[in-house]
Amino acid sequence: VSFWSKAKRFIKPTSFSLNGFIVSSGAIVNDSIGMCDIAADFYEDFFRRSDNIVRPHPYVDAPLLDFDNKDDPIPEVS
Repeated sequence: VSFWSKAKRFIKPTSFSLNGFIVSSGAIVNDSIGMCDIAADFYEDFFRRSDNIVRPHPYVDAPLLDFDNKDDPIPEVS
């Protein structure tokens, strides 16, 4: 039995159109160029690389530990 014979009863033959965006000032933007610019600005800001993300070694699932003496210098061995 093929995938489409089972899935076609759940797939609706409709599509929704996007008529405009309401920007933060309350204005409605209907033109396609303006809508593309607004969407591009939104997603560029949304997926912007953050500087405060800590990426541990991929093989370590342990949480990061915060010690009280983490800034103390390590003494030399004598």
